[in-house]
Amino acid sequence: MQNPFFVRPWARDRYRIGPLDEYLDSFAESLSKEGYRYSTGQFYVHEVGHFSKWLDQQGIGVRQINGEEIQRYLHTRRKSVRSRLSRPIHLFLLHLQKIGIIASLEGKVPKKPCDALIDKYEQHLKQDRGICQETIRHHIRFARQFLCYCYPGKAMDLSKLSAKNIQKYVLHESQRVSRGSAKLHVCSLRVFFRFLRSRGHISVDLAGSVPSVPTWRLTSLPMTLSAEQIRKILNTCDRHSPQGLRDRAILLLLSRLGLRAIEVLRLTLEDIDWEVGCISIRSKDGETYRLPLPYDVGQALVRYLRDGRPCCSSRCVFVRLVAPISGFANSTTISSVARKAIIHAGIQLPHLGAHVFRHSCATEMLRYGASIQEIGQILRHRKAETTAIYAKVDFNQLKLMIQPWPGGGS
Repeated sequence: MQNPFFVRPWARDRYRIGPLDEYLDSFAESLSKEGYRYSTGQFYVHEVGHFSKWLDQQGIGVRQINGEEIQRYLHTRRKSVRSRLSRPIHLFLLHLQKIGIIASLEGKVPKKPCDALIDKYEQHLKQDRGICQETIRHHIRFARQFLCYCYPGKAMDLSKLSAKNIQKYVLHESQRVSRGSAKLHVCSLRVFFRFLRSRGHISVDLAGSVPSVPTWRLTSLPMTLSAEQIRKILNTCDRHSPQGLRDRAILLLLSRLGLRAIEVLRLTLEDIDWEVGCISIRSKDGETYRLPLPYDVGQALVRYLRDGRPCCSSRCVFVRLVAPISGFANSTTISSVARKAIIHAGIQLPHLGAHVFRHSCATEMLRYGASIQEIGQILRHRKAETTAIYAKVDFNQLKLMIQPWPGGGS
């Protein structure tokens, strides 16, 4: 197998020392297939070769590599480049796992002080709670944020956690996020503290000390964009660049079909039926729904798939444009695409993200005469109460309900 980043024999021989020698060419080949640039691939292979030389000097075999040895190696390198070296080593260990040289990465990748606890928490959520992967991701993110806030770069002592620490953290977070996000955050913290109590990490149930975030249903109007604003947002996408084609297709799916960010993320090439003109949507509840594919959405998808989507093995419709070329890690990327497009269009909104397009789609359907029940079917709501918020934006029907003020002429 020829190394695609070091073609000349003398260049390849510079790093052919140590226990990792026989795996470097296959590692370079995998980086090339995943779309890494020539310079990046050279840097990664060079650093793994440097690591292999150090292992040879220390008398360490490939199956003896662990987090402690990696940390020792990193401390031998200059401080200015140390932070860049963990990624090539991590990718190389992932490659060894894929080809069956090592069983897993557990204990081989250097971790932060909170990572071991977070790993146990994730197993608890999967095995004991049976929560879906997207919800687990949110729980883990909030738990990690809390631990990093309380123990920034130092050893954790969970026994000293107090209600005062928790309330200070919740107050800090609630000032920078929306009310809905703050409520989701405190609910997740309660789950985390119950886990800590059940595993003996804390002796007092701190879940009850998490302050509540006051919210009332149906008290506000859904945040929406007008048809002219959506048109302005779509025009910000460069139709001659791969990123512009991808982002335009995503924004049209959000605005014309009212898809959630997670539904766009889960979309695969097999979900689009070009002959019938339908698209299959896997909703957040696990159900699959078939929706008609509007002409302009289909045209945007064709342009992206033909001219903008890089060649890769992933079956996801929307993939990364930089290495490693694969599907997006989570739905946050879809929301980021929507947020950047809104900002680029110069539109001011209190809260930015993908869901504003879903609200706009429902409001537009209501404006053209669709009933609340029909909107609920298109948006795949399980409960009628979820769709009821859109009744408040039907101003024509609300005007019919207004009664004249008794005894007043104005």
